[in-house]
Parts: sequence; C-alpha cells; structure tokens
Amino acid sequence: MARFAYWFAAAAVTLYVALATGYRDELLGSDAWEHHRAVRVLAEVGLDAGNPTQDVPEPSIRYSPYSIVLALATRATGWDSYDVLSGAGVANTALLFIGLYAFLSAYGRAAVAPFALAPLLFLYGAPPGYANTLALQDLPVHQVNPSAFALWLDVFAWAAWRVARARARFRLGAAACAVLIACALLSHGMTGVLGALGLAAVACTSEPSLRRKATAWTVASLASAGVLCTLWPWYSFLGALRSNPDSWFWFNPAILREMLFVWCLPASLAAACALPYRSDEVVRTCGLALAASLGLGVTAIALHSATLARLPLAGLFFAQVLAGYVLWRWYADGASAWSGVGRALASRDAGAFAAGALHALLPAALVYFAVPQLWSVLREPQLLRPRIAKLAGFDDKLERPLERYRRVLGPVAEHDVVLADPLIAWPVPSVRGRIVAAHHLEFFAPGQRDRWDDTAAFLAAQAPSERRREILERYHVRWLLLDRDLESAVLPELLVPACDVSERDRLVLVDAACWVRQSLTVPAKQESP
Repeated sequence: MARFAYWFAAAAVTLYVALATGYRDELLGSDAWEHHRAVRVLAEVGLDAGNPTQDVPEPSIRYSPYSIVLALATRATGWDSYDVLSGAGVANTALLFIGLYAFLSAYGRAAVAPFALAPLLFLYGAPPGYANTLALQDLPVHQVNPSAFALWLDVFAWAAWRVARARARFRLGAAACAVLIACALLSHGMTGVLGALGLAAVACTSEPSLRRKATAWTVASLASAGVLCTLWPWYSFLGALRSNPDSWFWFNPAILREMLFVWCLPASLAAACALPYRSDEVVRTCGLALAASLGLGVTAIALHSATLARLPLAGLFFAQVLAGYVLWRWYADGASAWSGVGRALASRDAGAFAAGALHALLPAALVYFAVPQLWSVLREPQLLRPRIAKLAGFDDKLERPLERYRRVLGPVAEHDVVLADPLIAWPVPSVRGRIVAAHHLEFFAPGQRDRWDDTAAFLAAQAPSERRREILERYHVRWLLLDRDLESAVLPELLVPACDVSERDRLVLVDAACWVRQSLTVPAKQESP
C-alpha cells in the first residue's frame, strides 16, 4: 500500500509539472530563459554556435551535456525548443522520484520513500525560487533547469555506489559514478559538488572492513570524473575552476543568509529528530552529507565561493529524506507512538514533553508550510491557475511573454545585437538575437559590469546623444527594445516614429541606425543647458 501511495503521489506531482511548466515564461526573470536559449541556439545555429546571449567569442557555461542532448533532440524531432525543454522538466521530475526510490532501496529502506515526499515538497521556511529547490511551488519553473537534471544524476550515482559497495563491484560502480558525476558537474557545478559529497558519505559510512577500500575507489571515481570534465569541448572546465569572475554578482551574502536561516532551517531542524536512529546506515549517510553541505556553505562566507554558498539548498535533499525517515519510524511504531502525545505535552517531565512536542511539531510544520504553497499553485499564473481558469470561467492572468517577444522581434536576425534594460532583454536571445546586458551575467565573457553600466547610461533620462551613440557603436547595436511602462521617463528621447519597426503590447522595437541618424539631425531638447 505504501509503495502504491508513493508512485501515485510521484505520478501526480509529475503530471502537475507537465500541466504547469509551459507557463514558466510568465516569470520574466527566470533562469529558465538562459537554459532555453542554450538549447535553441545549439539546435538552430549548430553545435558550434558561439555564445547564445551576447555577441562575444567566449563560450557559454550553459553548453552542458544537458543542453547538447536537448538540442540534438530538438533537431531530430523538429519540435520547438521551448516544448522540448518542457518535456525535459517532466522527465527530470519523474527520474528524481525513481532515483529517490532507488537510493532508499539500496539501503533496504524503500518504505521511507512515501514519507519523504511531503518534506521534499513542503518543508521550506519559504519557497526558495532558486537552483535545486524542490518546493512544489517552484517545480514547474525550475525542473527544466540543468540543476534538476544534475540532481537526479547524483541520486542515481549514490544508489549505484551503495549497491556496488554492497556487492564488492567497486570497479564497475566507480566507472558508472564517474560518468554520472562528470555529467552533473558539467551541467551544474554546485550540484555536481553535492554529488561528490554524497559519494564520499556513502563510502565513509561503510562497515569498517570495507571503508578504506570504498574510500579509495571513491577518490578514483571522482578523479576520473574530473578527467572526463576536462575533455568537454564546449567550454573549459579547468578555466571555470580557475576563474572567479564578477564575484560581486555570483556570491551574494544576503541570499546565503536567507538560505541558511529561512529556506533550509525547518528541514535542518527536522533532520535533527533522526539522531536517535543514527545506528541506521541511511541516517548516518544522509546526516554526514547534510553536515558537509551545511558546513561548506558556511565556509563560503570566508572564501566568497559562489559554488559553496549554494550547497546548503542542494544538500537540503538529505535533511528532507531524514525528516521522511523520522515520519516513517513514528508510523512504524504504530498507535503507541501517538496515543501518548497529548499526555506528554501536558507532562511536567522535560523529556516526555520534548518527545510529545516533536511528534506534534513535525506534522504541524508540514501542514503549516504546505498550505501557502498549495494556495499559490491555484492562484499563480505560472502554475495551475490557467488550467483552473478554463474550468471556472475566470481570468487566467496570463501575459504570454514568449508570444509577445516572438512577435515584436520578428525583424531581428540571429546575430543582431539588441540593447534593452537587462530584465526586458533577458528573454530576447531565447527568441533570436543577442543582447548587450544580461539579467544574469555571462560567466566567461569579460566586461559584464561595464555592460550593465553602459545600458543604464544609455537609458538614463537626459543622457547626451553622443554618449548614447558611442555605446551603440561599442556593442554593434542593431536594435533598441523599449518597454513603455519601465522606460516611460526616457521614451520621448528614444522613440522616433520613423524608426519604430514593430510593437507588441508594451514593447517597442527601434531601428538603432535610424535612431542615430535622427539624433544627429534633431538635437534632443533635454540636452540644452
């Protein structure tokens, strides 16, 4: 019955992702745009397409095994790259649930799987909306990302390594794990690091007679994964390791604090309830990996490492599995575990009260954090609201940004450069063209801060025309994309009827060369002293 409940719930969540992920474009600043454009450009331009975001010679760190496979699938099927990425999000969700079951089965604890689902989906101080989130509210947007792909690769690697260790097939297990971890590292570095931590935890919690051998083979497997990564042709893995560009952007102490003390806190506290069961190997493995991910996340404060700063949220997977383990043990204890909760809460004995409080607080916390997410699923336009609206006859609140951008960018060629506010420009390369400043910076390309500053200078009210022309020339800008609401203060200076090429809702596409000619012949009134 428990196994049926698990697969039924997993299928329901996967179906939810399938129904909702197509609306992810409603979030204009979502990471999904940059992953979509990597697939689109590789599929439409070719596997040597160059940078998909900016008109620069540097490659993209988004050209991962995940993007390559999806691009090849797009070319082979002729399907729209957006739909292919949607399908990948559904597959990532299904494979995560299969991997979780395989991981727990490798320890003989498949019965824990149904109890781990609720913590995985709901046990967050707030839905993170960040890489490696498994919050129900975030799944339709984030399961299309390489981080979701890399996570299930990790989980399968941990399961395979535990089975290989149990059967003493270290050579085969190490080879399989090397390939899985290498793909995870290339697709999403931080999730790949989590995969390495998990493999080490599986080895370190081996029985004493096998621990040294398991550890040695783990080191060999991870070293092999590193060698495989250096052979990747689409970007330099060693270059990515050596460089730390734009740390002011990638390392964000405020996000790290929120990650540690808001997003991760409930599940981390719940995981502590598993300490009495630490004789169980799966508890020791998950506990060690969780401690390592949290500890390395804290060290990121001193090291200013963007990769380590993101580990706590990825490592929360282990805390949520531990919370599920606790729920399973309480369920396995039967009615006796719950019958005395009320008496324990009323008891003056500190130990009895603490035990009763734990039994009451963990289920209450799950309900407390689940209700807001379930409500959001029903009312947010990027989730299930459009589906429900069709049945109920009320407004779906959809703005359909992808459709809007496809129409307004009709005249733009693949390698034309578009200048726009970084947020407004963010979806542009997912349709066609390249942009000056990106909402999320390009890792390898230099001068990212200059691009932000120059874009802001161009769009500033009363900016000198000569300064604007110099910026257009520097970045070989072919088009301006303006938002009537966002740039209302500067529109009189930039909108020239003779140069407006297309318009869709708030967006206006302006011919930059035409605008330069007009600015030379018609001085802007705002420049007069």
